[in-house]
Amino acid sequence: MDEIHYLEYEGRKIPYRIELADRYRRLSVIMGEDGNLVIRAPRRAGIAMIHGTARKNAAQFAEIYDRGRRSLSDPEAEGMRKTVTGEDGVERVLLGFECVDGASLPYGGRNISLHVMMQPGFKKPCITAKDGALYVELPAENEEQEQKLLESGIVPALVEAWYKKQAERVLPGLAAKEAEHMGVTFGRVTIRNQKTRWGSCSADGNLNFNVRIMLMPSYVVRYVVIHELCHRKHMDHSPEFWSMVETYDPDYREAVRFLNEKATYYRLR
Repeated sequence: MDEIHYLEYEGRKIPYRIELADRYRRLSVIMGEDGNLVIRAPRRAGIAMIHGTARKNAAQFAEIYDRGRRSLSDPEAEGMRKTVTGEDGVERVLLGFECVDGASLPYGGRNISLHVMMQPGFKKPCITAKDGALYVELPAENEEQEQKLLESGIVPALVEAWYKKQAERVLPGLAAKEAEHMGVTFGRVTIRNQKTRWGSCSADGNLNFNVRIMLMPSYVVRYVVIHELCHRKHMDHSPEFWSMVETYDPDYREAVRFLNEKATYYRLR
């Protein structure tokens, strides 16, 4: 449910939206990436009950909101944050790297420039990499057609597809290298765009990685791979698991700190 509701607390209006899903076992509240609270609840939960819980816990919800808004104000991420007000009057925070002509995008510990151009006569949009830059070519005959394509979100979609190809090329090899060193095995490697999880390891040993880690520093990518491979020995987060992580990545806490504090900005828009 994308509708924005408001919780009144001490003369303020705290915006929140409700997210229902069968996988949720209880009601919880988090800071959404758009800068508004998200109340998660089982699909069977009554909407009136959810609103009532919000009113009953207004002080706690306001604290979560204020803390979350502060986390979206990292001065180092000024270029990766944009506040907009929608037609409904609700303020939203857009996070991530804007995929526009001339943008600088992170990859492999360096920055690559993005160039977007019209190509009259082309049948479909395409993206190519050359000399450390990405080129998005749009099948537009005039500026009006180009603007429509830009508004459709095709550019970030193409850029994300390029990052996914790089992940499919790089991550299986990195996992194989680390697995050999660690004395473990794994199955398939799958790349997805997920909201929160950076990686996972199934009971069968299949690895899944979030394409967004390809935007992050290489030490973070390596940590995520090692983290999931450690689950081949310990399918939990026990002290033994973390001891194994530290054995193969002694500086893993720096990567964990990055994921906790910075990763929310590492996305495309």
